[in-house]
Amino acid sequence: MGIECPECGVDKGRNFYSHLFYDHAYTKDDIERFKSRKRQDRILAKCVNSDILTCYLCSLPFARRDSLSKHLLRKHKEAVSNDVRKGLKCPLCAKEVQIHRKLVEHVNLVHSSFADEYTIENIIFNDRKSFEEWRYDTEERYGVKWVIVSVKSFSNRKVKHFRCSSALPTPKYLAKQSRSKKIVTCCTAFMEVIERGNVFEVKYCKRHCGHGTVVNVKMKADNEIEQVTPHSVGENPDMVRSNKDLLQRFDEEVAALRSKLLLLSESPKQRVNEHLSALVGIMKDADRATATFCAFHLVPNGFTEGRYNRADSQQCVKEQKVKVENTSV
Repeated sequence: MGIECPECGVDKGRNFYSHLFYDHAYTKDDIERFKSRKRQDRILAKCVNSDILTCYLCSLPFARRDSLSKHLLRKHKEAVSNDVRKGLKCPLCAKEVQIHRKLVEHVNLVHSSFADEYTIENIIFNDRKSFEEWRYDTEERYGVKWVIVSVKSFSNRKVKHFRCSSALPTPKYLAKQSRSKKIVTCCTAFMEVIERGNVFEVKYCKRHCGHGTVVNVKMKADNEIEQVTPHSVGENPDMVRSNKDLLQRFDEEVAALRSKLLLLSESPKQRVNEHLSALVGIMKDADRATATFCAFHLVPNGFTEGRYNRADSQQCVKEQKVKVENTSV
């Protein structure tokens, strides 16, 4: 009798763990965690005595399963040959899941600020150069740094798993690295790469959870400057578009702020969402208003007509304030 798959309920017999890896994208660490859980179940099965859980090594009774598990690890660690490792924990509510995909689905369902805030995307590249260029651009654009955590090679492909560099590899990591900048046990940002010759299949989530993003100030010029259509604002209020990258990072910071507010505040989740939505709307409207005002009314010498640059617009506002002050004097 084999083990029933926790994902699809199929009994794969001796091919159970290969089934998890191939069909459900389990990583090596995911499979090891599953094996640890099975070992824990076998150990606890020896401790059952009617309605009371009893340690099979010292006969100490326990009313709760987790209390017995902690006791076995604390008092009988050497007797229990394999340490019990838990799955991935949500950094916001500590809900435990087994694989990264489930973590993303949970955070998107329970903790997201808007629909499909956390999603898993798929993309295919036909050569390594295109993949590396995309990876570098994605890390720069979204403030994510992926680090490799496992590699598994097969006859016709290689599977690599990456996670966010701000996530802890193990719960005991901080004890060993007291100056580490890693701040959460798990993060939704991850990437899975399947290499088949020169073809790269990528599944990834670029959104962070539980911590803010590190904004890289180095940006491409064509991302800093955006085209402005020379028409009246009244005719087309959405014609002035703010810098997409900065707004993306702003949204990520708002999501992180929302998570902290939910943890610290007693207000209902819906009320927190309403306040943050209003804040986002005010900030974006102010961004568009500043861009429009500077592009059409405060065009100084050297400012390229029909183009909008954030730094130029800010300098433009300062110069206009000086003019107003001098006029009033």
